[in-house]
Amino acid sequence: MFRRTLKVFLEREAARFIIVGGVNSAISYGIGVGAYLLLAPMFHIVVIGLVTSASSFVVSYLNQRLWVFRSTHPWWPQLRRSFVVYGALSVLGTLLLWALLEVAGLSIWISQAVVIVACSTLSYAGQRWFTFRNVGSV
Repeated sequence: MFRRTLKVFLEREAARFIIVGGVNSAISYGIGVGAYLLLAPMFHIVVIGLVTSASSFVVSYLNQRLWVFRSTHPWWPQLRRSFVVYGALSVLGTLLLWALLEVAGLSIWISQAVVIVACSTLSYAGQRWFTFRNVGSV
């Protein structure tokens, strides 16, 4: 019974997005906090944010393509569209992280968590309706 329920659950795209998103978020959180703690004495938060966003992008794109959207369409047009989505999210996330750390004075632990929740929500919309839409190349 449990296996059947799990199978039905995993057939839903949104359920797979939540699971993969959780994995991606944990990885991104670790990369973001680790990079900040390691590199903050040497680099501005904006530089750290851009580098960690690029690292997280690779993991997220591959997981979304393989596990969430199960795409069999040509990868190149989707990769280009994903750059647009993740690029916008990187800028937004970096600015939000800066504002939460430098302006609001929150800790890196809370700030990074807020950024990931906000960007994850916007990521699903962008990936679902732009990156992995079933259309020819952009």
